[in-house]
Parts: sequence; C-alpha cells; structure tokens
Amino acid sequence: MQFSEVSYQRYPLPRLLQILQQGKLNMALILAKTLEREAALVYPAQPFVVVQPLLLVAYQHLCSGGNGRAAVALVPGGLAGRLSLAHAA
Repeated sequence: MQFSEVSYQRYPLPRLLQILQQGKLNMALILAKTLEREAALVYPAQPFVVVQPLLLVAYQHLCSGGNGRAAVALVPGGLAGRLSLAHAA
C-alpha cells in the first residue's frame, strides 16, 4: 500500500470507529485492540506502539488530609466516577 499524501485528523472515538468501519478512513493510530474492534478491523501482527495505561494523581490530593477520595474521569470509553486513593506513608 502506497500513499502519495498523508493527512492527520482527530476524531471523537465513536465517530472514528464508525468511519473506519464504513471504509471512509484508511487507518488509525493508537487504537486499543478489543474483541469487538478486532472483529471489524484489521490489526497488524506487530503493533506500531505498545502503551501501558496508568493513572496520575496530583500529590496534593494524596496529602491534603481529606477523605482520600477524588473525582476521576477517563475518556473516551473508560472509567468515570469516584476512586479511593491510598498511598504508603
């Protein structure tokens, strides 16, 4: 497959998946593999990049003397809600 021109565009995840499945887009970068997506899309045998998810929390949330809870929102399609925070003293 050869391309004479490549452009990059950001899309909300639901729209990205829709236009990929409709064949209106040639490829997407850094799209996590799920069983549902793997059934509809072709993933390469060798990944372009392997990403390890992590959650970062500002230090003051751990040491504020509060109730050890923080509001958390991870998007797209991830965790939303409240998370109990704990750390070693």
